[in-house]
Amino acid sequence: MSNIIINPENVMLAIEASSLRVEYVSKKMNKPIDTIKRWVSGEEKEMTFSEAVKLGKILGVNPNIFLVSRKFEEPVIPVDFRSKKDAEKLKIKSIKNIRRMLYLRDELYEIMASLGEDTSRKIGTANLKNDPAVLASEYREKLGLDLLVAERLTDEKFFEKIREILLGKNIVVLTESFPKEEDIKGLSLSDDKMPIIVINRSDRDIRSKIFTAFHELAHLLLRNNAMCDVNETLTDEGTNSVIYETERWCNKFSANILMPVEIIKEKFEGIDEIEEIKRTTGKLSSKYHVSKSTIYYSLSDSGIIDRIQLKNLLPEAPKGKGGGGKGIPLQEQRIRMFGKETSRLIFYAHDQNIITTHDVLSIFTIKLKDYDRVRDYAVR
Repeated sequence: MSNIIINPENVMLAIEASSLRVEYVSKKMNKPIDTIKRWVSGEEKEMTFSEAVKLGKILGVNPNIFLVSRKFEEPVIPVDFRSKKDAEKLKIKSIKNIRRMLYLRDELYEIMASLGEDTSRKIGTANLKNDPAVLASEYREKLGLDLLVAERLTDEKFFEKIREILLGKNIVVLTESFPKEEDIKGLSLSDDKMPIIVINRSDRDIRSKIFTAFHELAHLLLRNNAMCDVNETLTDEGTNSVIYETERWCNKFSANILMPVEIIKEKFEGIDEIEEIKRTTGKLSSKYHVSKSTIYYSLSDSGIIDRIQLKNLLPEAPKGKGGGGKGIPLQEQRIRMFGKETSRLIFYAHDQNIITTHDVLSIFTIKLKDYDRVRDYAVR
């Protein structure tokens, strides 16, 4: 494979920002330390593209940053909105993943701009003084969710349609894995150029992912760069008051955009027996692609059930590990990460000579031999 010219300063800055020792980078690259040091010093101004991809993966950056002349800038990590007092400090894997999401945001923005797409911000702004239920009703109409519910889609197809609708609003929904112990369910990365939502793909509950998508949309309306555990209960008395207020607001927005409080009140009017509440909840959960727990919390917020009934109705937390994507073919993993429509947009940009094959490989973090099967899965 032919060599490419690199920007040594950006190589140095990316290594420094990663907090990784040169010895570690050398070992992971399977290269002598002297080679890494020559890339950093500028004594060696070339590397192969596959080396750039591998180095980018190790450092958690888009490998294209090694090639450009602009100065490397360390991305700003989102504000921690996780509500648990003992939330784990972010590990290097999560920091690298967040950096990669930020670089992908820039890449996707450039692709859309180069294709002549309108890249302006297409969603409004809000603050905590706005009624989240009223705002949710407004956005439910804007996004056409009533029509989408009427299609009676599976949860998976409903989620993919949500990603497609939000892409039409210039919001990209990506999925990425985060360590289980850090309890990160979603990220919102607010930017006028290209706001993005990142959902932990290790969450095995598709309805939880749907709820998280709208919870993070609420953060985007608040113009937050936020990292959340999307904890519906938020009953921890030690939770920071600002975090508690914001997360409750975002949860109410998400619950109401999926299933408006008016429907809750209508469907449960006159029902007081626990078993009938469970049966009605089961039907509505399937129809509106929302978890039973979310409905139970909405019933509690509406005063239809009390806290004791809520506690008795809530299901036990699922046991076992979530599905992080192991055993899923590479092409499906990559397309799941971006969603079908965003993936097709990337390949279309390649067809229009907006981006190179090398760009596609670095965006999807694949090798040349994998290009055809990933493309085929995306466009079929």
